[in-house]
Amino acid sequence: MYFSGLFSSIGIFFLTCPTFGFQQPQNNHYEDPTITSINRLPSRATSISYESEGAALEAIRKESKRYKSLNGNWKFSWAPIPEEAPNNFFKEDYTDADWNEIPVPSNWELHGYGTAIYTNVRYPFVPVNPPLVPDDDNPTGSYRTTFEVPEDWKNMQITLQFGGVSSAFHVWVNGNHIGYGQDSMLPSEYDITPYLKEGENLLAVQVYRWSDGVYLEDQDHWRLSGIQRDVFITASPKVQLYDFFVKTDLDETYRDATLQIRPKIKIHNNQDIEGWQLEAQLFDDEANPVLSQNLTKSLKEITREYYNQRGKPKFGLFEVEIPNPKKWSSERPNLYTLVFYLKDREGSIKEYRSTKIGFREVELKDGELFVNGVSVLLYGVNRHDHDTVNGKVIDEDLMLKDILTMKRFNINAVRTSHYPNDPRWYELCDEYGIYVMDEANLETHQLGGFLSNQSEWGSAFLERATRMVERDKNHPSIIFWSLGNESGSGPNHQAMAGWIKNYDNTRFVHYEGAQTLNHAGKEFLKDPDYVDMMSRMYMPIDPMVEMANLQEDHRAVIWCEYAHSMGNSTGNLFKFWDAIRANKRMIGGYIWDWVDQGLLQKTKDGTPYYAYGGDMGDTKINDKNFCLNGIVNPDRTPQPALWECKKIFQPIEVTDINIGEGIIQIHNHHNFTNLNAFELIWEVQEDGVTIQSGKVDDLNIKPKNTREIKLPISKPEPKANVEYFLKVSFTLKGAAPWASKGHEVAWEQFKLPYEIELQNRAIEKTTTLHVNETDTNITLSTDAFSVSLNQNTGELVSYTYKGSVLIIGGMIPHFWRPTTDNDRGGGRTPEKLSIWKKASEARELISFRTKKIDDRHYSISISYQIAASKMKLDLEYNIFSDGTISIENSCKVKKDANLPMLPKYGMQVQVTKDLDRFQWYGKGPHENYNDRNLGAAVGHYSKSVSKDYESYIRPQESGNKTDVRWFTLSNNKGKGLYIGGIETNLSVSAWPYSTKNIDEALHTYDLKPEDYITLNIDLMQMGVGGDDSWSMNALPHEEFRVPAKDYSYRYFIQPIEDDSIKSRVSPPNDSQQP
Repeated sequence: MYFSGLFSSIGIFFLTCPTFGFQQPQNNHYEDPTITSINRLPSRATSISYESEGAALEAIRKESKRYKSLNGNWKFSWAPIPEEAPNNFFKEDYTDADWNEIPVPSNWELHGYGTAIYTNVRYPFVPVNPPLVPDDDNPTGSYRTTFEVPEDWKNMQITLQFGGVSSAFHVWVNGNHIGYGQDSMLPSEYDITPYLKEGENLLAVQVYRWSDGVYLEDQDHWRLSGIQRDVFITASPKVQLYDFFVKTDLDETYRDATLQIRPKIKIHNNQDIEGWQLEAQLFDDEANPVLSQNLTKSLKEITREYYNQRGKPKFGLFEVEIPNPKKWSSERPNLYTLVFYLKDREGSIKEYRSTKIGFREVELKDGELFVNGVSVLLYGVNRHDHDTVNGKVIDEDLMLKDILTMKRFNINAVRTSHYPNDPRWYELCDEYGIYVMDEANLETHQLGGFLSNQSEWGSAFLERATRMVERDKNHPSIIFWSLGNESGSGPNHQAMAGWIKNYDNTRFVHYEGAQTLNHAGKEFLKDPDYVDMMSRMYMPIDPMVEMANLQEDHRAVIWCEYAHSMGNSTGNLFKFWDAIRANKRMIGGYIWDWVDQGLLQKTKDGTPYYAYGGDMGDTKINDKNFCLNGIVNPDRTPQPALWECKKIFQPIEVTDINIGEGIIQIHNHHNFTNLNAFELIWEVQEDGVTIQSGKVDDLNIKPKNTREIKLPISKPEPKANVEYFLKVSFTLKGAAPWASKGHEVAWEQFKLPYEIELQNRAIEKTTTLHVNETDTNITLSTDAFSVSLNQNTGELVSYTYKGSVLIIGGMIPHFWRPTTDNDRGGGRTPEKLSIWKKASEARELISFRTKKIDDRHYSISISYQIAASKMKLDLEYNIFSDGTISIENSCKVKKDANLPMLPKYGMQVQVTKDLDRFQWYGKGPHENYNDRNLGAAVGHYSKSVSKDYESYIRPQESGNKTDVRWFTLSNNKGKGLYIGGIETNLSVSAWPYSTKNIDEALHTYDLKPEDYITLNIDLMQMGVGGDDSWSMNALPHEEFRVPAKDYSYRYFIQPIEDDSIKSRVSPPNDSQQP
C-alpha cells in the first residue's frame, strides 16, 4: 500500500538511515536476523499422509486419520514484556489453574489483551532500530494445552505444525524445547516424535509480539499478535514422501502435455529402503485413472540421484505424456488429482498422498500475458486477510465468500497482499478459477530499501521467498511470484528472484520495488532485469501507456495497485481499462483493495460500529481510517463501487449497429468460453416498465469472436414525455460452481430513438392564488396548499398541501458536499474549496421581486451575490394554483473571478421526515456519480431514506443518483412530492442527516437523525475520483469536475396523493399568460 504523505518522523528516520549499523542482539533469538528458526523442518508442499486411496482422492486433509487438530481453547497468560512472562511455564509440573483461556487460533488483542494497532507506513513501536525491539514494550503470550496421540500412530513420525504465528515463538513439548520460528504468515513445522509419551502430552508456546522479523512485516494492515492459523499434528511412516514438485508443460500447440514430477523422500532411523517404490497415478475429475499403469520408481533411484559438478539434473524424475488433457484457466478451472503410493519391499502401501493439479502454460511474450496460448487480462484486486471479528483468523467460509463474490463480479485475479495466505485459499482458487499473484511476507516500508542492501539480512529475505515457493509450488492458480511490497531494491531482492527463477521456470517474478531511481532526469529508466514485468502502483494512465510502448523494453506492464478505493471512491475506473485494452503490453491491474479492514466494536450503549486506526487504544501510532479502502464492506456486502467494477470487467460487450431496428454486435471477450453457455435476455422498457421482452438461447460465439444479430423488437407507438430503452442481459444457462442458473454476467442498455419532444401542460383555471405578505414572509396559497418564502433571505421556508407540511424550510442554493476521503486526503477540498462550503450561508440577497402573471400563477425572482461577489445567482420560482412550483437556477461568474471548482452546483431543501419512501427514475439502484455510473442502469427504483442510507464507515458524501428524470418522496400513504427535471436530468440524494453532521462525523454512531430529510436537487456534482487518495490525483479527472462557470437548470415540484407514478409528469408551462 503506497502513501506519499509520510510523517515528518519518518522523513527524519530516512535521513539517518544510512548511519545504521547492524545492532548486535542481546542473546535473544527474536533480535537476531541470522536466526529465523531453530529445528524447523524444511518448507514443503501442502500435503497430508492418507491411509487409503479413497481418502487421498477425496483429499480433505482435516478428515485424514493421520491428522489431528489442536485448535480449541488453550490456557493463556499475557505479559507486557518477556521478562514478566511466567517462568518455567513450559514444565509439566507448572500449575496453570489460575490462567485464563483463549481460543486458538486467535489474535490476543481481540480478546482483551494488549492493543490492536493499525498503521500503514510506520512501524508500530519506537524506537525503530533493527534488529532490536523495544525493551519496555514487547507483549508476550504464554500458551499451554494438552493432547493425546492416537493409538494407531505408534511407530510413526509425528510432526507439529503452526500455520502462522505473529511474530515469533518458542515451542516446548513435555518440557522439552522443540524449536523456534518466525514469519507470521507461513507454517512452522517440527518433528516432535522423540518427545512424545503415551497418554496426555503438554504443548507450551511463548509468542513475542515484536521480533526482528517484524522489520520485514511493515504492511498496511492491523498489527495483531498470537497463534493466528491452525495448529495440528500429523503422522507419517518412518519412510515417507516428504515433498514433491509437479510441473505441467504443454506442447507448442497447447494441446498435449508432459507431466513432470520431482519427489523428495525422507528416511528416519536409517531404515533400509531396498525394494521400496514410489508410484503415481493421475485421476480425472470423476476419479477415473488417466494412466494405463502407475508411474513407478524405486526409492533408491530417487534418493541416490547423482548431482554433477556442472549444471543441474533434469527436473522430472517421473515424466509422462498426457494426450489433450482438460486445461486449467480462470474460466475453466479443470483439475486432476495426482495420487502417490509409497510401497515397501513386500508391496504394502505405507502411505498415500495426493495433490490437485491443473494443466496450464503461462507465458509472457512481447509484453503480453498468455495462458494456454491465449492472451489474458488480469481483472484483479489486492486482498488482505481480514475478519471483522477475528482479525487475521480467516475461516474457509469467509475465504469461499470472497472467491464467490469475486467471480460473480467478474474479478479473475488476486494479489495476496502482502503475504502468503492460508493453504486453503489457494486450493479454493484452484477449484473456482482465480489467477493468483502469491506475495512474500516482506515489507520494510518505513525503512525503504535499507535492509535489502544489508548482507546480514540476506538469509531472512531469501527464506521469505523460498519457503513460500516450496509450500505453494503445485497450485495451478499461482501464475506470479511476488518478492513482497514496498521494501526498496537491493541484492537481497535480487537473490530472492534468482533462486525463484532457477527453481521454478513455469511462473514469473513480480516486484514493484524493482525500479531504477530517476537520478539522470530521464522519463523512464530500465527496471532491473531480475523482474519479469514492469509494475507500478498509482502511476497515472498516460505515463503507464508510455511505458507500455517503450522500444527498448518489451516487458509486460501492470498496475499492482491502482484505483485506491478509500471510502466513496473508485471513479474514473473505465479510463484505466480503456488504456489497458488499447495497449497489448498492459496486462491488467489489482484494485486497492478488496475489503474495508474495519473491526466490529460496540459503544458503551451497545451500538455496533466498525473501528479503524485510533479506535482500539492505538492512540500513539495509528493511521486512522486509511485501512478502509475496500470495494466490499467488512461483512463482505458489496459497496456501490463493486457494481462499477463488475460492469467494466464484464467479458461480453454489446455495441449499437442500428439500435432502432434492434441490430447489435456482440463481442465475446472470454478467453476460453463460448457464449452458448449464456442466454441473451432483452427487454424494451417504457420509462422503466417492460413492454416487450424475449431471449436468444442459441448464441454460438467463440471466445474472442464477434457476431451481429437482430433482436425482434417492434417499434412502440411513442408517447409524449416517455423514454424507451433496450436492455440486453447475458445470464448463465445453467448453474456454475460460483453462481446459480440465471446469474447475470454482463448487460448493456441503449436509448431507443422513439422519443417525442417533452410536452408542457397548462394549469387549470378553476383556482385562484391568494397572497399574504408580512415584514418577513410572502405566502401564496389556495384552500389546498400554501407556500412561503422569506423575503429577507430568499429561502422557500415551507410548503403545505391539504394540511400536511411537506417542506419545512431551507430551500437554498447549495455548493458543498460532505467531504469524501479523496476530497480530504489528496484534494484537500476543505481548504482549497472552502469558499464553496461557506457560500450558501454567506450569500448576499440583492433582490426579491414578486410578479403576478395571472390569478393562478405568480413569479418570484431572487438574486444573490455568491462567493465574495464573484458569482451572481438568480432563482425564479413560478408558483401555480394547483401547488406546482417550477424553479430556475442560473448563475453567472464574473470574468477573472479565479474561483476554484465547485463540489456541486444545485439546491438543498429540508422536507418532513415522514416522506421516507424515495422513488426515482434515473440511474440505479445503487448510488452513482458522474465518474462512476457505468454500472448503473436507467430504471425505476425505490428505497427508504432512513433504512437504505449508504453509510461509509467514516461518514462522507453518499447516496447520489445521476441522470434522474424525476423522483418522488412520499409517506406510507403515498402522499408527498413529485420533482422532475425540465430539459436536463438531475443529480439527487436524500439523507436522514444534515450535511454538517455527515461532514463532521468520524463514525456511524456520530450520525444523528434530524427531524427532517435533507434533499439535494442538483444540476451536477463532481465525481468521486480515487486514482489515489493522497495527492491531487485523488480528485476526479478534469471532465468530471464542476468548474466555476455559468450554469442554468430547471426543475419543478408538485404535490402527489398517490406515489404509484410510473412515467414522467409534464412540467408546467411557465410562460402561460392570462
